[in-house]
Amino acid sequence: LRKLVLLKSLARRPKVLVMDYLYEGLDVFSRQDLNDLLKEIAASLQCTLIIVDNLNHLPDLPFETLYVADFKVHPAREQFPPLENALSWKTPKAATQGEPVIQCHSVRVTYGEKVVIRDFSWEVCKGERWLLSGENGSGKSTILSLLFADHPQAYRNEIYLWGRKRGSGESIWDIKNNISFLSAEMFTYASNSFKNNQKVLPFLLTHFQGPFEMEKYDVQQLQAKALNMLAFFGLQNLSGVLFRNLSSGQKQLLLIIRTMLFKRDLLLLDEPFQFLDAHHKALAKQFIHTHLHASDTLIVISHHNDAEFPGIDNCKHM
Repeated sequence: LRKLVLLKSLARRPKVLVMDYLYEGLDVFSRQDLNDLLKEIAASLQCTLIIVDNLNHLPDLPFETLYVADFKVHPAREQFPPLENALSWKTPKAATQGEPVIQCHSVRVTYGEKVVIRDFSWEVCKGERWLLSGENGSGKSTILSLLFADHPQAYRNEIYLWGRKRGSGESIWDIKNNISFLSAEMFTYASNSFKNNQKVLPFLLTHFQGPFEMEKYDVQQLQAKALNMLAFFGLQNLSGVLFRNLSSGQKQLLLIIRTMLFKRDLLLLDEPFQFLDAHHKALAKQFIHTHLHASDTLIVISHHNDAEFPGIDNCKHM
């Protein structure tokens, strides 16, 4: 989708092209293809490129770099503190391999005659941490949506969660209330729904997934925990700010906080570090690991190698 939106913009043959975090969600090959395309555009269209990014993937062009801090633009020649702090933490050791949490047998997903996934088999046991990798369109997010009961074709496939076959009489909330799920679609939904007009603290506290689930929680304790989590990222002063007034990176941090605030035993994280600069990405990794227990099962989708997320021992490539 991101590629199509970019191509639509290029078809207008612009003289100035402004791109905000254009590399988010693109696999390594697509990022290189995009850079090659941008170099051609800059030359053939004599197009001025303005890119907001954290200097991770820029094309080989003579960019003038500006640094923004505290709502002020600084020339690149000035000295700034390093973006990434030297953070270290002890990754909680996973428990001895337990019983299977997820079992997929020859999963097949089709849209009309188009086969998206075929013969996909996978077993994930309690306490394991997995990286799910693959190119754009390879089906990674589809697999997570099958597990989270968001995809209707889950019911025609042989998928087991905690030993129970999908479609054997459980309700959708029986599934969702046992899984913590963070996806790119949640970012889009939160920014284009009534949640966009919520203040930060109510936004964090309304992430219940099933009917009456909030009855399980002590709201005052939950609020105190949410404020502590905000303080971890230095965001405690934002508790009364409207969600819509936050930056993309701040919104993503709130989604991570909300996911861990209501953490279940199975965590599905789809590109959890999009829009984050190097420093806050390191903080987010530390934050997630701090709240992981040895018996928790974790699946992360990323277009970067497993070194980006320490503590992951298993990789499934699609």
